[in-house]
Amino acid sequence: MPAGVSQRGCRGRNPINRLRGLEVRVLLLLLSSGSYAHQIVLLRGAAPVDALAWCRSLLDGLGEPLLVHHWDADGIASAALLERIMGWRRRLVPRIGFYSAEAVTGQAPLRGAAGLVVVDYGVPQHLPAAAQALGATSIVYIDHHRAECPGGIACCNPVALGLGGEDEYPSTSLLLAWLLGAGREHLDLALVGLVSDLPGFTETRWAQLVEELERMQGFGLAELLKAVEAVDSCYPLLDTACIDHAVELLAAKGLAAVLDDPRLMEARRRFRELVGEALRDAEANAIREGAVIATEVAVDALVTPKVGRILAREHPDSVVIVQHWIPNLGKGMVYVRSRKHMVGWIAARARAMGYEAGGKDRVAVIHYYQQSQGGKIVEAVTRMLKDIL
Repeated sequence: MPAGVSQRGCRGRNPINRLRGLEVRVLLLLLSSGSYAHQIVLLRGAAPVDALAWCRSLLDGLGEPLLVHHWDADGIASAALLERIMGWRRRLVPRIGFYSAEAVTGQAPLRGAAGLVVVDYGVPQHLPAAAQALGATSIVYIDHHRAECPGGIACCNPVALGLGGEDEYPSTSLLLAWLLGAGREHLDLALVGLVSDLPGFTETRWAQLVEELERMQGFGLAELLKAVEAVDSCYPLLDTACIDHAVELLAAKGLAAVLDDPRLMEARRRFRELVGEALRDAEANAIREGAVIATEVAVDALVTPKVGRILAREHPDSVVIVQHWIPNLGKGMVYVRSRKHMVGWIAARARAMGYEAGGKDRVAVIHYYQQSQGGKIVEAVTRMLKDIL
């Protein structure tokens, strides 16, 4: 843990408050005596540590829970923030690429924790079953994805509860910074999820936080992008040990240390090679119908989100559909993204059709487990989009 950093948080000047006029609304569903008590917290320029005291009190009351975090850069940075500020070291990563109770419990040598804290894991309906299997009696779910929160959990997800969208809540790491009252020394970790999850962030109001980081640490935009990409390179290689290493490095030394870390730099090099190969596939297989560009890639690595983001950036007025079967996982995904159009509703439509799906305002991801299903899903999504574009 860095010198001078308290395990119980910092109350120093918070650079996040530089976002003038920002309204942060968090609806907390707290399980109390078998029924839900609702409290709406509205932040208008108040210190996050005061305005979000209810959600923070849940975390303070858990002792040392078992932390379950997503495998991408946002989940990694969120886990590092909780280790650095709360001192939590009991954690696990679900099976990479899978969203189910078994994906959590199958990776869990650590059992017997009274509380389960789940961050950035997008699909929460499986969490009660996972908690029961692990012997946990309480669940706190912290996220910014569009999702449906099941009963029996404390839901700290303002997007899932209809209180804002991707623009207001661009990452779990930034949401956690509010919840924890993180001081300026934690800004680098808070920004990891923002940079990885919000395409075009430099063109949004959040860019001023990146400028603040450069003023504080001399950490420029090019270095920031390179370090975040390295942190985000472990999961495409299906390397859980690399993910654990990234969490520990960020918690102990901060984001700048990533640039000097041989393991993460090598993961980034390999990741970029695979993405390049996948982009060549995507270009060769692309079919355009109006504003919809559908393509398929065949790289045996979980590069789908990166490929989809790059294609959406290159075609900002279109909706991009990437079909990808991954033999190493024994599953595939159809990834839908757009810079211009809201496509998150497609995930709900896919769930109604019986598929596993999740997403945010401008992205939807549909999972499938028989290779022949991929083309059928692409056809269905294309029909949905033709009705509105």
